[in-house]
Amino acid sequence: MKREQEHYHLDWSLVPEMPRRFENLVATHLLKWVHYEQDSQGRDLELRYFRDIDGRDVDFVITDRAKPILMVEAKWSDASIDASLTLI
Repeated sequence: MKREQEHYHLDWSLVPEMPRRFENLVATHLLKWVHYEQDSQGRDLELRYFRDIDGRDVDFVITDRAKPILMVEAKWSDASIDASLTLI
């Protein structure tokens, strides 16, 4: 598995397409929370993007000491979430 990168603007209002703009909004707020936790609690958190070798991805993964603790999928539409992301 190799790390994939995504590009987000800190000023999400610059993104013209609404679905991508929404994803940028979510990214900036998650990053703000990660930075708050790092600064105030000293937690070893990171905000990441994940894609496996089959091309399945999760928009945002927050890790604590390199272990995933939260996965967030940002959807602008009512499209169903990929079955690989749902819990049984």
